[in-house]
Amino acid sequence: MKRGILLFVCMGLLQLSFGQKDLESKLKQIYWNNAGPEFRQMKAPAKWKNESAVILATRVDYLGTFAGVRKSFTENIVIHYRVLLQDKASVREYSELTFNQNKIKTNLIGKTNAYSFVAVKIVKPDGTEKIMDLSSAVKTDVGSEKDSKMAVPDLDQGDIIDFFIAIQSKETDVPNITESDLLEEKYPVVNKQIRFIVPRQINFSSKSFRGAPEFIKTKQGKNNIYTLIDTMRGRAPEVLWDFPHRTSAEVRYKISNGKTFVHQDEALVAREALQNFDYNNQDIRYIEDYVNQNAGESKSQDEVVKEIYYLLRSPIFQKAYFDIDQGSPLDNHYVSERFFFLLNKYLKKYNIEHEIMIVPSRNYGPFCDLVNMSSCDLLLKIGKDSGYYLSRPTPFSIPGEFPYLFEGMEAVLIGYPKSNTAARFNEEIPVSGKESNLTHSRYNLSFDSSDLSKILVKREVSAKGNNKAYHQYLIFTNHDYLREYDKPQYQNFSYSEIRNLVNEYSYLREKSEQQAVQENYERERRVEDDIESELDTKISEYKNLIITSVGMWEDMPDTKYSDEFVIDNGTKKAGKNFILEVGKFIEKQTELSDEQIQRDRDIHMGFARTFNSEVIIIIPEGFSVEGIDNLNINVSNIYGGFISSARVEQNKLLIKTSKYYTQNHCTSADWPHMVSFLNAAVQFSKSKILLKKL
Repeated sequence: MKRGILLFVCMGLLQLSFGQKDLESKLKQIYWNNAGPEFRQMKAPAKWKNESAVILATRVDYLGTFAGVRKSFTENIVIHYRVLLQDKASVREYSELTFNQNKIKTNLIGKTNAYSFVAVKIVKPDGTEKIMDLSSAVKTDVGSEKDSKMAVPDLDQGDIIDFFIAIQSKETDVPNITESDLLEEKYPVVNKQIRFIVPRQINFSSKSFRGAPEFIKTKQGKNNIYTLIDTMRGRAPEVLWDFPHRTSAEVRYKISNGKTFVHQDEALVAREALQNFDYNNQDIRYIEDYVNQNAGESKSQDEVVKEIYYLLRSPIFQKAYFDIDQGSPLDNHYVSERFFFLLNKYLKKYNIEHEIMIVPSRNYGPFCDLVNMSSCDLLLKIGKDSGYYLSRPTPFSIPGEFPYLFEGMEAVLIGYPKSNTAARFNEEIPVSGKESNLTHSRYNLSFDSSDLSKILVKREVSAKGNNKAYHQYLIFTNHDYLREYDKPQYQNFSYSEIRNLVNEYSYLREKSEQQAVQENYERERRVEDDIESELDTKISEYKNLIITSVGMWEDMPDTKYSDEFVIDNGTKKAGKNFILEVGKFIEKQTELSDEQIQRDRDIHMGFARTFNSEVIIIIPEGFSVEGIDNLNINVSNIYGGFISSARVEQNKLLIKTSKYYTQNHCTSADWPHMVSFLNAAVQFSKSKILLKKL
């Protein structure tokens, strides 16, 4: 559970009507003195003796009750953990605690109406206990009631930290609770229990995946009790390219008012939600004003729709429709559902064929596995069979692009006009190929004739598709972005309120000029750090960053830029010769640990992709090159590959490499095929050549 604070589920259940001290004493009595045997364990199973820490026991209890004449609903939730710290790393982790300050709210006659309470104790190996005084905690946000933190002194290997969090809240009605709990945690868990005690008129449903136990239902008076017990659960493994909600043991559950109909397939809920678009009362006057003044009769419907998309992505209209600050456009990563209602209203009014879709994320799986739609989002499709998609506008998004986590998922839809789409209820979202998401890097290397340890580098980078975003946020600034929208079509509007926002935009754009020097300085440091990390080297004299295209407009969809820098100590002297670690110039590669090589769960990557590189080295006068045979590698299969070639042409060494992934998902059985080309790329990245003195 993740409501307010992380709710892992544990509780011995009570209705409370006493003050702070009485409450504190009562809770400690229940959850420490009267805890079950699993919370009195002192040792971990022998098979986990080398783990950093072991969760000896964790429990979450939820009690929901109706009370009072108006039948208000009270929630009591307790989360309890008992953790054995077995090495210095876990001791450091728990040496500072962050938590919500204890607080109690009372009603008019002094009875406890709501509370949250935290208690922590340290248990030494000999069984002695020390209860922490949390009154000394320091608020992390001064002047607020947000999280507090405090140091835990005298914590050592072999100690146990035992803590619980108790929360009570009152609602006017039964809240809808839908959660996804992964049973694997950072550390192994000896015993975990999740329990819900709710009145019989409340709906409770759950789904268990990948070996997770089921909730067991029992009855107690007027309540139903749902209990899940999980034991000896190993820690979450450290694996690459993993969607834990698709590969780990997990339980998903839902609590709702008994009057609410519970669908087993969330696709039905999604179809019902799409009906909201039939009652669309959005005000599109500003959009129509823009189209009337800028589109003209010469533009097609598709061109007009794309113009509107760019308009709604602009700082001015982000403020007008979504109340997003204009001054920091690169911080804007989310606009509300209003975006889809606005476009739907315009498209319906002007008879432009389109479909509204709800699509689940690959992170959580298809509709049939869901218990809520929190992982889903909306898409618009303009046209039908050969149409293009519109997603929520982000700073650099372009019509036709959409988040890669939707790829291959089945969406439910509603179309307009309905007569054209009456028989269509579903659509599978396309999957991009490896050539659609491509990065190409070219490094031109030359040497300082007076000092061959110094390498002069000129670099060119281009990226497209889903590979772009990393580079866009690396090289672009808020000032750059505001200048991109400093165009006549975004300045001329009929409505005074929009003209006021235009004036605000103009002011902020001019103000950004004063910050441009600092932003440019920060950008250069950011790019330098990125180069040093990717090439595993130190650089100096970074200069001449030129952005040819940021990749935020359909007529220039790729990100392209170039720069120059110097690598000091880029070669190592070997007598009269020099050694160059040429493999570094394909940038950092994925080197697998022993744990990562052994894999029993599927591989979920963001998207198929390709990384091509060229390294052009001007051979210093009076030197030859040895070792290029080791630079020719070809390891490829249906899941991807790494291919490299090298040759000397006149006074240049020309190296080309291509590393590619053909799919966004592979089964665990396919993993050895991927390991083969991943290791080949690592092998190349460690390659060296010898510049031999003639």
